[in-house]
Amino acid sequence: FVKQYQLLFKSSSIIRDYDILSEKISFYGFSELKFIQYLKKQREKKITDILNQYSLLLTLEVPTISEFNFIDEINIFFTKKCLELILAIQTNFPIIIQDQTKIKELHSMRKTVKKLRYLLEFLPEYSISQIMEDLKQLQDLLGDIHDNDITILFFQKKIDKFNSLKPLILLEKQSRDAKFKKLVEHNSLLSTNG
Repeated sequence: FVKQYQLLFKSSSIIRDYDILSEKISFYGFSELKFIQYLKKQREKKITDILNQYSLLLTLEVPTISEFNFIDEINIFFTKKCLELILAIQTNFPIIIQDQTKIKELHSMRKTVKKLRYLLEFLPEYSISQIMEDLKQLQDLLGDIHDNDITILFFQKKIDKFNSLKPLILLEKQSRDAKFKKLVEHNSLLSTNG
């Protein structure tokens, strides 16, 4: 059940990538019809894949919890998982802000921050509101950089076929540099919230 939903989530993130690419070319006023049609066609293929996965999910039975005598185990797991994620962030964040070419590590950090944020949403809002806001800002910033990275990589792969993408690559790199600078400045988040 969980694996099927993970596959669906992964497929939907690919569609999101195509949406980001379309947004970017629209923002830059890029109007090469052949490239725009290519993006639309690729997105439609992925949507077909998702619909097939979704049909499979509809046939699966949702797991149920029959006993509620494992609250202590849940609390232990929750605390352990939060600590693991916090340690991963505190260990890896200083490393990735030293080298902006660590694209995979930046994306991994985004996923880690997102997992921690989602876990912390189970806690009472008043106890963690500032931490949640800081994590959301960090997640958004890492997400923006990831969007720049997928756009740059995608455009670079298509440059031979669509030479008019060159100026867009430069603009995306400038945007990424500015966001990475903000990420480095955001480093104080980790030291102040401990």
